[in-house]
Amino acid sequence: HFDTAPLYGEGLAERTLGNFLGSNREQITLATKIGIPANPFLAAFPLLMYAQKTFGSLTRRFSGNVPSLRKRSLEKKQVQESLQRSLKALRTDWVDILFVHEPQISDIPQLIEIVEWLQNLKNQGSVRYLGLAGQAQNCIEITQKIPNVFDILQVEDSIDNHEADLVVFAGLTRQITFGYLRKSFESDRYLEPTQVLTEALLINTSGMILVSSRNAERLKNIASLA
Repeated sequence: HFDTAPLYGEGLAERTLGNFLGSNREQITLATKIGIPANPFLAAFPLLMYAQKTFGSLTRRFSGNVPSLRKRSLEKKQVQESLQRSLKALRTDWVDILFVHEPQISDIPQLIEIVEWLQNLKNQGSVRYLGLAGQAQNCIEITQKIPNVFDILQVEDSIDNHEADLVVFAGLTRQITFGYLRKSFESDRYLEPTQVLTEALLINTSGMILVSSRNAERLKNIASLA
């Protein structure tokens, strides 16, 4: 299962994944997102994107500043173009899951406007499932305000605060959870990554734990835990 988005690497993640998939497409599940677009300038010049990320990381490390939120975009024309760019970059005609990226409560009016388009994507086979990926409380409230549209909730969780429990309390199923390692680095207590992921697997026993790494050996170790 591969989870990507236009935001990741300013489009580079989707293009790299598209190059990798090839004849493997039928053997994997693939998710991408709408709602937070790539920066078109940085997407065209990846070296500048890397420089910006390095500079931003150093700035946050020494100043403690939190980066500003990326401008969101859920207007119909823009999300249609976003999905077409993603499919082209991924070199596929369809994705298994199309998520709304980090949905906010304020997005509800725009989401209502694109519900018909989203459902048509499923009918046409461009998308198998629709989902929301972000904070649990936001995803829950949106599914309550817009029922019978979103099949999958991918929510941030941690072993300290168990944010994804809100999904269960709302009578929904804990499906895909993420954020355990990042949240553990922000915690007051230190836990080895192996311990963090072991506890995460115990929290979400019937769903999927989403993790990321650029280290192949680390991915093998993570897989062995499951």
